[in-house]
Amino acid sequence: MQPPELPARKISLSQQIEEIDWELARRKNDYPRLVSRGKLRESEADYQMERLRAARATLEWLQGNEDFVKWAIANKDTIKQKMEVPR
Repeated sequence: MQPPELPARKISLSQQIEEIDWELARRKNDYPRLVSRGKLRESEADYQMERLRAARATLEWLQGNEDFVKWAIANKDTIKQKMEVPR
């Protein structure tokens, strides 16, 4: 029997960025050891770090444009109408 699902918690953009920073620091510490032991290729470690940095950059962009994004979502129908090309 599966336990009931918990309701999703709202996790702020700042908290998400903080978690990525924590994970980046952990991997920066762990990856050299894994690479030296042959458990992880250096190119793969670099790629994984790059992916996390990209996710962080996306969250930072969202955080910096949060008001606009919320406005655009609230006004999506009006925006869509204005963007339609007349035939």
